[in-house]
Amino acid sequence: MPVEWDLRAASPHFTYETVGTKHEVWFDDALSAAVKLSIVDAYGLRGVSLWVLGNEFPQLWYLLKDGYKLEKK
Repeated sequence: MPVEWDLRAASPHFTYETVGTKHEVWFDDALSAAVKLSIVDAYGLRGVSLWVLGNEFPQLWYLLKDGYKLEKK
């Protein structure tokens, strides 16, 4: 199943079918996260907040560490 890139959403996604049911999966990767994090700088926002349920990709933490001061609250 090929992964496609949606330019407007700045997100990768793919579709597949099982037992006659079509599924559409959207997710973030390093590129989509970098695009979304660039909005923080573009609009002069004070930061970001993440809610991650254990399925984050390792590159996310490098993107955050290199660009922002991290605080755990």
